[in-house]
Amino acid sequence: MKRSLLFFAIILLTSNFAYGHGALEYIDLHGAESVAKGKFSFHVQYDYMVEDKADPTQDHWEFTPGISWGIIEGLTFDIHTHFAKFGSSLLLVQHQAAYEPIGPSPFFEALAVSLQYTLPLDLAFDTAFVVVYEYPYGRSQTLLGGGVVIEGILSLGYDFGAHSNITINVKYGVDDGDSFSEWGLGIKMPLTSDAHGISAGIEFMGDFEDINDSWSVLPGIYLPLGDEYTIFKTGLQMGKDLDTMRVNATLLYMF
Repeated sequence: MKRSLLFFAIILLTSNFAYGHGALEYIDLHGAESVAKGKFSFHVQYDYMVEDKADPTQDHWEFTPGISWGIIEGLTFDIHTHFAKFGSSLLLVQHQAAYEPIGPSPFFEALAVSLQYTLPLDLAFDTAFVVVYEYPYGRSQTLLGGGVVIEGILSLGYDFGAHSNITINVKYGVDDGDSFSEWGLGIKMPLTSDAHGISAGIEFMGDFEDINDSWSVLPGIYLPLGDEYTIFKTGLQMGKDLDTMRVNATLLYMF
């Protein structure tokens, strides 16, 4: 109990200061846990994002439903789509005036598919590899200049105690021809003596090319709804100096 209270205090202190959809353990980070063979995981996620606290025309939200399927033990396929609303300042310059001040109506932005493979080896760290392919729909290409995104992610996870975990992500990707590299670190543990009950976690993320200014922190709460197969997650992500913020709500159902 003392350990849980200490961890929750750390989250509260931290709160004063890119997404892995379909992730089982965390909100954003990809963990090494996979969907069991022949099983499915339905997930739906809502995000409201503030890109610049001084410019509300850059606010946007995103609704992301998807489903994951365990093809064989250790191999998971995921597919999801993004339905989103963008402020006028996030559009290409030639379209901003036509949609001022609140931007266009919501539209389907992109479709993404991914494969995750977890190594079936007894190593010090659970190890998984994820490949993601995201294709923008026509309106996204026209209004946002959206291009194809391809990502490769290495996930290293270490379990300790009762359902407690530390996970590291290293990501490299190409967005419409431009490369990027990102990192992530997450810690989660139960808040009560029930290992399958409510848990808390914190995720740190950033860009290798701009470590000082690109980092963000995402404290989160993970709440089972009735059983361990239905999980509600929510968190508030904050960037440096609170210039960027994001609120997330995720529902995960495994069957």
